[in-house]
Amino acid sequence: METGRDGFRIVRFRLDAIDNQTVVEPAPAIDHDPAFASAVVTRRIRDTAVAREVKELYDFSCQICGIGLRGFEGRKYAEGAHVRPLGRPHLGADHLENLLCLCPNHHTQLDIGGIWISDDMVAMYATSHEPVATLSWKKRHRVNRENVAYHRSLWPSIAELAS
Repeated sequence: METGRDGFRIVRFRLDAIDNQTVVEPAPAIDHDPAFASAVVTRRIRDTAVAREVKELYDFSCQICGIGLRGFEGRKYAEGAHVRPLGRPHLGADHLENLLCLCPNHHTQLDIGGIWISDDMVAMYATSHEPVATLSWKKRHRVNRENVAYHRSLWPSIAELAS
């Protein structure tokens, strides 16, 4: 035992092989530079102008928590979150009526069912069913209630609560 320079106790020890112990081989080296592969992907093309519009409308601040992430030289970051997903089988619209401006945490929670939105536009925790916050709105931007109901239908336990 030793005391380190910051006052923490340090335990030093040595490992010795036991007689007749099986030799453990080191793990193979991991290639940290994986090869590239070509692939054909079919996906819906997002309209980045619509996502940019909702983010600018809210000055890159989350409609749930109000936090606006700022980076180097004041660079702003937020995410355009589709309430009804774009891809199959959902086929949500890439339109302001289906988009929220969210911080990355709330966007992820929305996408994985950690939060849901009530018909009166309150973000709710899925586990406790407690309100997170009432969504903030700017100008005439509103999310279509059908998209909100569709999102809830993706999570059966949430859909039961909301009805």
